[in-house]
Amino acid sequence: MTMISVTNLPTLEWLFECRRFTRPSLLLIRSDSCPPCVELHPQIEALAKERSRQFDFYEFNVEHCAAPELDARLTLLFQRWSVKYLPSQVFLATGLPPTVISTRRLDVIERRLHLLARPGVAIGQKS
Repeated sequence: MTMISVTNLPTLEWLFECRRFTRPSLLLIRSDSCPPCVELHPQIEALAKERSRQFDFYEFNVEHCAAPELDARLTLLFQRWSVKYLPSQVFLATGLPPTVISTRRLDVIERRLHLLARPGVAIGQKS
């Protein structure tokens, strides 16, 4: 399975607000004009193919929200959840609020996914 593209703002808002995921998920927030995003994106796609039995993988390209009214809503959503940089990764788990980090290091993302897969371990906790 590949990554699921989120192409509209209501779906993105739902991902941030939902607390009933059937399994842990990763949302990659990126842009086609961001060199670190362009470098990381194929790595996350490969990870999605490799780990699709354990996790759902989503991607959101900020360039899909070019209209001014969407841009304002997107800005408010990102401010609320502390999405400050691209690329950003949002870790989603049942019953927990989203956890947002911003890294271009695949090893850091993989460690966070490992923690996300362990029930009862807080994502900020070291393994």
